[in-house]
Amino acid sequence: MNTYRSKGYLSGSEVQKSLASVVRGAFRGKSGVYMPVNAHPEPGNSELMCRQRVINHAARGFSLVEILVVLVIMGLLISVVAPTVLNRADDARISKAQADFKAIETSLKIYRLDNYLYPSTEQGLEALVAPSSIDPEPRNFKAGGYLPEIPIDPWGRPYLYLSPGENGEVDIYSLGADGLSGGEGQNADIGNWKSTDFQ
Repeated sequence: MNTYRSKGYLSGSEVQKSLASVVRGAFRGKSGVYMPVNAHPEPGNSELMCRQRVINHAARGFSLVEILVVLVIMGLLISVVAPTVLNRADDARISKAQADFKAIETSLKIYRLDNYLYPSTEQGLEALVAPSSIDPEPRNFKAGGYLPEIPIDPWGRPYLYLSPGENGEVDIYSLGADGLSGGEGQNADIGNWKSTDFQ
């Protein structure tokens, strides 16, 4: 035994004590309380618990209160944005109608140059697409017509036509969104009254 100690070897009992000390150190935390080897000290456990709470929250989805808050926010956004979008859409329809009036007026002028008269009210704007059989019949109707198709207003109805017009030489107009005479806003009648070419 002394020979082993002189060479730096440990006895069997000393080896057992050393192994026991290592095992106790592995199972002992900073607080001195025994815990599993793979467990973390208290700060590590707190971080792990926080992460677990986040994972659990994501897994269980949104609460009723959170959904209601989102719906309220969406409602507020719609109430602010929707009127602006609708007003722009209304303005776009009016701009389209005015552009259509100009195109129809140009076709009417060319028709008159070829046939000496504007189409009558009875003939309507259809007379710009195909030659009418109603008097006065066109004498020099252009091949292919003066418009590719009967023009439709922004609300999906054919434009109305009067010749002679009540507001000018000819009237081209739409009854607006409701399709009824009169009205306000998008329901108001819109026509080529302001066009100086037909007054």
